Amino acid sequence: DQAAIAIENARLYGMAQQELLERRRAEQALQKANEGLERKVAGRTHALLEANQRLETLKEIDRSILAARSMGEIANAGLTRLRSLVKCEHADLVLFDMARGEGRLLASEGSPDFGFEVGRVISLDDYGPIEDLQASAVRRVDDLSALPTLTPLRKQLLDAGILSFLTVPLVADGELIGEINLDSSRRAAFDLDAELLGREVGYQLAVALR
Repeated sequence: DQAAIAIENARLYGMAQQELLERRRAEQALQKANEGLERKVAGRTHALLEANQRLETLKEIDRSILAARSMGEIANAGLTRLRSLVKCEHADLVLFDMARGEGRLLASEGSPDFGFEVGRVISLDDYGPIEDLQASAVRRVDDLSALPTLTPLRKQLLDAGILSFLTVPLVADGELIGEINLDSSRRAAFDLDAELLGREVGYQLAVALR
């Protein structure tokens, strides 16, 4: 009868609507999955490009070191490329004379130079304790203004607008021969990637300068 037909049509209509709803949900889930996959692919592609750039930079440093005719040229070759990768305002390389307790600025790259002239000799005490550097540890300060005490050298950096820095030891044959300093006007400017890059370039320079 007509009542039974109406009921059956309503049931079929309800089933069709439910099927349509489930299909829409499946399509939305698939779309989200595709978007997530695209993001992962884009992230991996970006990471691969960065890794390739990093490898090429390290090769460039090797070539520049081989072509350099002086220790200063070797240091500048490494600092220029390292600073471009890490994106900081200033970088310098200091060689240590442990017997005299002094550090000599071998090379400085970027602006400002804080009044540090290449060849300037500074007491190692001004660089802070070097036991961590002797242990091949990277020294990172995320907010220079938050330190309770400052050496004259660090105060000079702070006065020049530097808020964070990264110091990488130069170790050759187990001996600490100097350090690389990367300086930024931004707080917490250096992350783990910057530390790893600093270590890689530092190793290259330490071997070349030994």
